Amino acid sequence: MGSLKAFIVEDEAITAMYLKSYLAKKGYEVLVPAATGEDAVARCIDEEPDMILMDIMLGGPLDGIDAAREILARRDVAIVFMTGFPGDELRKRTTDIPHIGIVSKPFNVNSLDAVIPFGAA
Repeated sequence: MGSLKAFIVEDEAITAMYLKSYLAKKGYEVLVPAATGEDAVARCIDEEPDMILMDIMLGGPLDGIDAAREILARRDVAIVFMTGFPGDELRKRTTDIPHIGIVSKPFNVNSLDAVIPFGAA
């Protein structure tokens, strides 16, 4: 079957580069990251990722939660939310969205490993 495809939606370039390296080491084929929710929604249909690492705070009209809702309305994909502001409000907004988990920023390899499965099939 080959590698699973991972899609990073993150507006901080350094964080996106770190995640890209991390996911490649876990066996994922890593797609070019997106920096906005709008770009993520548009590209998910064509690029068909198996998993999305979705930052919640993004520039533009769509935050990561709204972008995830739009993507999941079009196709089934595993989502991992990332946030620097975890809390009750975030949990309330993501309760009805199927997702693997929420990773708090700043994260490290151990916190990512606890949520993200290996990508090699």
